[in-house]
Amino acid sequence: MNYQQQQRELIEDMAKKVRELGDCGSTVVKMRKSYESNVETCLTSVVFLGDELGQKVQDKIIGPLSAIDPSQYFPPINSLHLTIKNVRTVGDPPLFDSTDAALAKQVFDRVLPSFHVFDFELKGLVRFPTSVSLMGYSDSVLYELVSALDSELKNAGVPDNKKYASEKVFFGNVTVCRFTSQPSEKFLAKIEEMRDLSIGTLKVKEVQLITGDIMCSAVSREVLGKYILQK
Repeated sequence: MNYQQQQRELIEDMAKKVRELGDCGSTVVKMRKSYESNVETCLTSVVFLGDELGQKVQDKIIGPLSAIDPSQYFPPINSLHLTIKNVRTVGDPPLFDSTDAALAKQVFDRVLPSFHVFDFELKGLVRFPTSVSLMGYSDSVLYELVSALDSELKNAGVPDNKKYASEKVFFGNVTVCRFTSQPSEKFLAKIEEMRDLSIGTLKVKEVQLITGDIMCSAVSREVLGKYILQK
């Protein structure tokens, strides 16, 4: 079984748990009535989708979903991102300080330059307990990158505080909706209808280490480091 097959198997298992138990086995952001001007802050590394892929997500996913229920939260195109490696989940006050952020930056400064450009296949929607995500599938370079960062962050004294469904199989996801209320059956049916929807390929050329709110909104974002991967 190759790495993408392992990713798909894990994601299918998580989706099944959400449907049957309401839990996916990993850290979940609590549902709230509003995600605008959120004061909670995280420390994480991401790759942004950019205008072309972002517009496809808007046209093919966010538009149809928001037409069914505009009261849910849908991020703007310039906030759409795929998380590479979390360091600290959102908190108010933040679950990190300036020293933690500086140590994390040192780790990324050391680790990221040795990695090459790689791809995510963006395909299929999955419902999580309080959100909807477009999934990203890659090869085993993601495991190598995440594992290297995880090990070095632990050694530096700033271990990732997020709970994951697996410690060996990682995947990408782009949050396209966060729930402000329990979604309707019509909304859930639309998500199911998009379970095999293909958006395209996200080529990871640059990774950003940032702080920001739960949706990495432009107004909240502070970029601590930008890392260009080798061609």
